[in-house]
Amino acid sequence: MNEKWGWIVRYAAVIIITLVLALALGGMGLFKSTTIAGERLSAADFVEFLGFGGALAVFWLTARRASRILAEDGGRWSFVHYALVPIATLIVVAGAHSVLLLLVGPFLGTGAGNFYNWMFIIAILAAAGWLLLAVMHQSANLSNLIVRDAPRPQNEPTTELCRECGAPVHPDAQFCGHCGAGLQSG
Repeated sequence: MNEKWGWIVRYAAVIIITLVLALALGGMGLFKSTTIAGERLSAADFVEFLGFGGALAVFWLTARRASRILAEDGGRWSFVHYALVPIATLIVVAGAHSVLLLLVGPFLGTGAGNFYNWMFIIAILAAAGWLLLAVMHQSANLSNLIVRDAPRPQNEPTTELCRECGAPVHPDAQFCGHCGAGLQSG
C-alpha cells in the first residue's frame, strides 16, 4: 500500500477494535448489572458510549486526514476532498444521536427528549446542507471528470492542454479532468 495512505489501515483497525470492545464489554453481565447515578445509568451504557463515541471520533479524524492528503496531492480525484469532511460530519452527527442517548437518555424526560431530538434534527440538516454546498462548489470538477471519461464525437476537437499537467482538456472545461487545476478561459 502507498506509504502516504498506509495510516488508513491503522485508523480502520482502531475503529473496528473500539466497536468490538464496546459491544463485548457492554454485553457482559458485570457491566449490565453495575449502575451509576442511582440505578439510572449502567456501566454497559457508559462503556458503549465511550466505545461508539470514540469510533465516531476516529472516523471523522480519518476523513479529515484523507481530505488533507487529497487536497495536497492534486490529481484526478482531488475534488473529492471538499466532500469528505461534510460526509463524515453528517454520518457522525447522525450516529452521535444514539450514542449520546446512551449516556443522557436515562435522565431525559419527555420535554427534554423532544428538545434533544430537535437539536439533532437541526444538526443533521445543517450537516446535509454543508454537504450539498460542498458538492455544488465542486460540481464543475465533477462535470469535467465525467465529460473527460465520456466518449466524444469524432468531430469534437480537444486542442487545449492543461498548463499544470499537460493533459488534453475540452475547450469549454473550467478545470482539468486529470489534475483538477483551474483553467483560464480565453
